[in-house]
Amino acid sequence: MSVSKLRYYQNYRSLRQAQGLLELISCNDDLWGLDPEIKRRLARRALAMLQGARPRGHRRAAWYYLRGRAWSMLGKYHRGIRTFRRAAKLDPHHIATYLSLAWCLKRVDRLEQSISILNHAIARAPHHPLVRYNQACYLSLAGQPQLAAMELSIALELKPDLRSKVAREADFDPIRNHPAFDAALQVVV
Repeated sequence: MSVSKLRYYQNYRSLRQAQGLLELISCNDDLWGLDPEIKRRLARRALAMLQGARPRGHRRAAWYYLRGRAWSMLGKYHRGIRTFRRAAKLDPHHIATYLSLAWCLKRVDRLEQSISILNHAIARAPHHPLVRYNQACYLSLAGQPQLAAMELSIALELKPDLRSKVAREADFDPIRNHPAFDAALQVVV
């Protein structure tokens, strides 16, 4: 096997292993979340795996995306933002990158930028329920109940299962008593 082929497979394996660790951290977090220290250790381990990998081509965007996820899981939101922006430049069609970037921006009190980023995501994937749901959350926090309710109703129409998250979603607290919010929840799906 040539050196370049070997390096290609090593990079691929590093990406997959880091992805697996990051999925382990976040899977079923609502039900049986991992201890925070274990999460941090796994995120640091994922970063170490990615440090040695230097993929080329389309995998470069995945490398940045996974690094961004690890940084955000460590609470290093500014690093996550920079890394997700690089991933979005390399692969402007990867919707999870926009969701993650907006999430990090929200955590550093840049809510208007979060909304703007999700507007870009909506333009690329108008039928993506999680983009619509998160946009509803951010618009609610920004004091835009009509737009938040509209996005929420679209999200619920696209994925009715999201309705179960609404009751415990603190981001909707600012608009819970608004008639538009009630109307969005009354939509029959």
